[in-house]
Amino acid sequence: MTDEDDAEYSAMDELISQLHEADPRSFAFRYPTNMKGEISLTDLTHVNVRHLSEVMDSIFLMLDGAHAKLGEMDQHDQNTEW
Repeated sequence: MTDEDDAEYSAMDELISQLHEADPRSFAFRYPTNMKGEISLTDLTHVNVRHLSEVMDSIFLMLDGAHAKLGEMDQHDQNTEW
């Protein structure tokens, strides 16, 4: 693993932590009000959409690479004779 990978994992962890802190039950980002009819996310004043997009793109690339690697490993396992 490289320092760049460490930075990517740290960015992913930070994003997940921030999302969890703002919305621990993951309902508020999906619904404008809660089950009691109260407005969701009243403490959230802004979202830096550009930064969120950049971090999400980075996370996507990391997860896409992991998916490709797992697919290669699976293909290798299927082609290995025992």
